[in-house]
Amino acid sequence: MQLRALIFDVDGTLADTERAGHRVAFNDAFGEAGLDWSWSEELYDELLQVTGGKERIRAYCERFDRAFLSRPDAGAVIEGLHAAKTRRYGALLREGRIQLR
Repeated sequence: MQLRALIFDVDGTLADTERAGHRVAFNDAFGEAGLDWSWSEELYDELLQVTGGKERIRAYCERFDRAFLSRPDAGAVIEGLHAAKTRRYGALLREGRIQLR
């Protein structure tokens, strides 16, 4: 077989994985945890300036919910939220809910 094409992909090139995938999965994880946080597309675009999902959650809290960070279990809750987001993101992919561009 002769190689006919080589496609390089970064997150968001072939599909809108950030807005339609990760953002939705974060919001689902927040809802499952009973948090009233909701990241709009505009807010998520701003939060993308922060590298890493757990770090992104912390950055959000620093701006919008500082009291959350004072909880003794904040670190563990953030870890759990990120794990839930990752599971939900995988489900969105398997369900075909993240469309190709």
